[in-house]
Amino acid sequence: MPLYPEWATAWRPWEGNLPTVNCQGDFTVYGERTARAFKRLAVPFTPYNLRHAYAIRASVAFKFPIAVAARMMGHSPTVHLKTYNRWINGQHTLDTFKEIMANNPPKAPT
Repeated sequence: MPLYPEWATAWRPWEGNLPTVNCQGDFTVYGERTARAFKRLAVPFTPYNLRHAYAIRASVAFKFPIAVAARMMGHSPTVHLKTYNRWINGQHTLDTFKEIMANNPPKAPT
C-alpha cells in the first residue's frame, strides 16, 4: 500500500517488464538480488533503507497504529517495534507530542 499514492501515479511501477518471481520459500534470494542490483547501479542506499523509511513514515508521519503498520509490512507488532522503534528519535517524539496537543487533546478527568 503506497503511503503517497501520488508517487505510485508518478512512477507507474505497474508499467514495464516485471521480473519473474517464484513465491515458494522465503524471499531472501530476492532481497540479495535487489541489494546487488542497487550496488551495481550505485544507488546511494540499501533496499532495507526503503523498508525502514516506509515503517517510520507509517508510524510517525501517518500515525498508523503499530498493529496496522506491521500488518501492512507483513510482520507482527513485536517485530515492528523491535526492528523500527530504534529509528524513532527524540525529534519524532516531540513533533508527535506537539501535534497531538495542538489538535484538541482529550480533556483531563474531573
